[in-house]
Amino acid sequence: MNVSERPVIEVFAGERVTVKEGEEIELSGSFTRPEGVTKVRFRWDFGDGAPPAEGDLQAGLSNAVARHVYA
Repeated sequence: MNVSERPVIEVFAGERVTVKEGEEIELSGSFTRPEGVTKVRFRWDFGDGAPPAEGDLQAGLSNAVARHVYA
């Protein structure tokens, strides 16, 4: 049996933003990658019922970016 612990990564996604209905926005969240962590996957939930944006970040990257339009 192998057990590994996933580190908690705090993400700063900026201040609250107000957008107009139908306007596309770009969201960016950055974090400090813990030492030794090479595989990072993100899931960005927009909170409006739309499918989340998901992806993998390549080694060395510490910024997740997503675009979304609120209906």
